[in-house]
Amino acid sequence: PAAAFVGSKFGSIKLYGKKTLEGTGAFAIVTCLATVAYLSLFYEMSATDMALISVTGAITGAIAELYCTFVDDNLFVPVATGAAVTAVMGQFDIVPKSAAWR
Repeated sequence: PAAAFVGSKFGSIKLYGKKTLEGTGAFAIVTCLATVAYLSLFYEMSATDMALISVTGAITGAIAELYCTFVDDNLFVPVATGAAVTAVMGQFDIVPKSAAWR
């Protein structure tokens, strides 16, 4: 919803089809912030690992949402994002430890 709202209200730079730079940027920012909030609440990990996961997910999700025209993006975006984040976690040996409720 953030990408659609920002893109339709403030979007002026077209990237692909009806998608705008402003909407894609809003998607990436909201995704990154939501991921940081989620990881902060439920996992113990370094800030570097958290940033790497959050930025990877946000950029992958934004690109997938931008170019997804052949299937429903509600299916494609989470799958693409999950695959990218899983690959990064494997590549950098990131194993989050579940955080006990404080």
